[in-house]
Amino acid sequence: MVKRYNLYGHSAGGQFSHRFATFCPTDEVDNILPANAGWYTFPTDTISYPYGLGDAEKVLGPLRKRLYGRKVTLLLGEADTLRTSNLRMTEEADAQGLNRLSRGKAYFEFCRKDAQTLGVPFNWRLRFVSGAGHNNKLMAPTAAEVLAMDGPRKGDFRRKGSFSTFFTPGNRFKENPVRVNCFVPDNFNPRTAKVLMVMHGGHRETLTAIKEWIPFAQKGNILLLGVDFDAERYPNRIFLNGGLLDDEGGFVPESESLYPIIDEVFDEARRQLHLRAKSYDIFGHSAGGQMAHRFLLFHKSDKVGKTVASNAGWYTFPSDTIPFPYGIKECASLYGIDTDEYFAKDMTILLGQADTVVNFGLRMNEKTLWQGSRRLSRGEHFYHFAKENASGTFAWSLEELPGVGHDEVATVKAAARILYKL
Repeated sequence: MVKRYNLYGHSAGGQFSHRFATFCPTDEVDNILPANAGWYTFPTDTISYPYGLGDAEKVLGPLRKRLYGRKVTLLLGEADTLRTSNLRMTEEADAQGLNRLSRGKAYFEFCRKDAQTLGVPFNWRLRFVSGAGHNNKLMAPTAAEVLAMDGPRKGDFRRKGSFSTFFTPGNRFKENPVRVNCFVPDNFNPRTAKVLMVMHGGHRETLTAIKEWIPFAQKGNILLLGVDFDAERYPNRIFLNGGLLDDEGGFVPESESLYPIIDEVFDEARRQLHLRAKSYDIFGHSAGGQMAHRFLLFHKSDKVGKTVASNAGWYTFPSDTIPFPYGIKECASLYGIDTDEYFAKDMTILLGQADTVVNFGLRMNEKTLWQGSRRLSRGEHFYHFAKENASGTFAWSLEELPGVGHDEVATVKAAARILYKL
């Protein structure tokens, strides 16, 4: 039996929910999420009700300590700045701010400082939703994300079809949960299922690629998993370098990078779904291709089968004479990189022969131009450099797709053939 519940409200619902947090003494509510409220009841007796508490605490007893101890997440649309006809514009309301965004920010900051003055814990969070105005459809997904992150710490993979879950890493990124997009085929058989880990590009979401993989997953009994390293928690300085650098630019142990998180997600999905598969394959396009080839270079995992790295913008060459991140000069010995082991891994460099356009996402500097002037030439250079420097087994392959540019849909189809003969 469900004994606790969460409360979400948008606009006037946001007014109701934040006043509920203030006045209702119930201990059965878990998370309270007011979104884009038009105006607020500030927790102070210096402002008359309904804009403040007025004499409420004289009647109801102390309210603020309980209020600040509750799990409140105030959600504000960054574009909710219009003074529309349904926005209260009294002198008291305008004293809070001239629009919903400024009023919400003022309310949160007032409460934070009041809790500090009282010397009580402040258990609230403030989340801004980029590009969202006064639109519940744009706010509700963030509320769902907040609630999901407050759920099982290791995610829930025990469903069918397409879904997302949140996973908490076990290393230094434990305060930065990641979204895992998943697809479990209709006729899923855990005894024979294969597992594909999809790595996203610069848009920071794997859902697009996973949608393209679904027909192949249905046909081939393939579990699809895609970890989203969102730009807010994992900016490019972390994501593109695999989390190998700390805030000062120093190298961290590989166990504290992003790479073990991929293994952790696989292990948890394997445990929950009772998979017999002991390894997973990797597909990554664009920045995902960067992530994929660096993953194999830096991460010593026995869980990886085949890898397809598609149309990466630039590469980390397996050379101890080229500085990081374009080579491994400063970190080859630190991470115990064995290039012979790297060259013996099953990796396909997949390139579109028409991926020759220079766009805003293509890094252009002295180091990348040495690799090549376009993604196509850089991928060719990377592959042939590795082949020429391999002294033992060389298990890589190079495949070029005629007429294909920087096209994830086309490369998914090719990767399905390469990985699963589908």
